[in-house]
Order: sequence, then C-alpha cells, then structure tokens
Amino acid sequence: MEHLNVFGLKVSNFELKEIDEFFYSTIHNKNSIVLFGHSLGYITLFKKYPGLYEITNSFDLLVCDGTQFNWYCYLNGFKLKTVISIPNITNYTLEYANTNRLSVLLFGAKEEINRKAMENLQKKYPNIKMLPGINGYYKQTEEKEIVARIKHQKPHILLIGISTPIKEKFVHTYRAELSSNIIIPCGGMIDVYSGYAKQSPPWVKKMGFATPFRIIQEPRRLFIPHTRMILEIFFKILPITFFNRVVLQKKNFNIVFKYLNK
Repeated sequence: MEHLNVFGLKVSNFELKEIDEFFYSTIHNKNSIVLFGHSLGYITLFKKYPGLYEITNSFDLLVCDGTQFNWYCYLNGFKLKTVISIPNITNYTLEYANTNRLSVLLFGAKEEINRKAMENLQKKYPNIKMLPGINGYYKQTEEKEIVARIKHQKPHILLIGISTPIKEKFVHTYRAELSSNIIIPCGGMIDVYSGYAKQSPPWVKKMGFATPFRIIQEPRRLFIPHTRMILEIFFKILPITFFNRVVLQKKNFNIVFKYLNK
C-alpha cells in the first residue's frame, strides 16, 4: 500500500479495487489492520490530546476523511487516486463482509442503540454474522474484560464507535490482543446504523458542509467544539500552511508540529 506524506500526515494512496485485495490478504494471513481517517479537524485535537498524532499516524490504512482535507491535499499538489471518507469506507467494508460472509462486532454507543444498529445491519447485510455487541459506556476497570470478550468472539471486522481519544488509545493499546482482522474506529457510525443519527448526504459532503450537517443534528453537544475547530482551521492551520508552502516555498514541513508550536 502506497502512502503519501501530507506535511507530516500519513495518507494512503490507493485504487478502490486494491482494498479488496488488502482485506483478503489481511484475513487470509490472519493479520490485523487499523483503518483511520485524517482530517483538518483532527489536527486541532493533537494539541488537546498529547500522543494522539503519533498513535493515529501509526495506523495502517489512512484515508482522506472530509472534503476540506481533500481540497487541502489537492491544492498543495498531493493527488489521491481515491477519496473516501471513514463513513464510506466503513460502508464499503460491511459490503465486503456481506459478500464474503464475515463476522462483525460493534463496540460503542448505548446498549439500545448498539442493539438496534445490529438489527438494522443484519437486515441489510443478511450474509454477515453479527456477533453480540458491546456498548461504549464502561468504566476503566472494565476495559480488560471488554478486550477479553472481543478476543473470545474473534470478529473479522471490529467497528469501534466511542469518543476521541479513547477509541484511538484503546486500539493502539490492545490491537494485538483483540483477534480482529480489520479494526475501524468509526466515530458515530453505530448511531447512524441504528437510525439515531443520519449520515451526511453525498451532495452535502461534496459542498464541504458535513460538519454543519452534524452540528444541526446535535447542536447542544457539537456547536461549541466544532465552531472552535473551524476557527482553528481557518485562522491557524491554513495560514501556517500558506506561509510555509507559498511564502517560504517549503515542500517538506510538518503541519502538526508547526501548529502545536504556535
């Protein structure tokens, strides 16, 4: 799998057909891979959560998550063969699981939402073996027990829908123990599969309005943090990039380090 270095961010560059081969090889050889998505918004979290950058950049398949990040890559000369978000590659992975009769485990969301998501996915993908899910509300002391439950069930695909940075740290710490072939920290997709939340329509994503769409669905929880994130992108990340890329004409710099040291 080819990877690009987008100013310090590891981004996988692939044709969509390569994903099937990558999945087959991973499962056939009993390996474990982690799918993740870099976005401009995630850069703002690296200051808040020390170590998150190193964790996420170490994952195996990193997609361009978000229209703004796609524009960012394109305008800075990084040409991606395929642009696919975490929600869409999660959907693609479930279709692959259905075609190949694989097992899937959902870890995250409230118990009733997790259960409803399992029911909906089983109806949509009848060939998938849906394993008993695990809700995402647990105490730190229960973490080892959850790892043991996942390891016992040995899902081909593990979708983790808990908050940042808990899901990333969980995967980084326990991936070798989880006995799962394809692990996707998938954000709020379990809520989407349950029907509790809606995935952004394609035209909304193309216009770059996925974030406002999410804010409208959960304004009380998302308005303040997402507004801060947008301001950080437009008044820090983009100006830092412009200054280094255009004014100083640097081709190689780390946008994360530049941002963190500002």
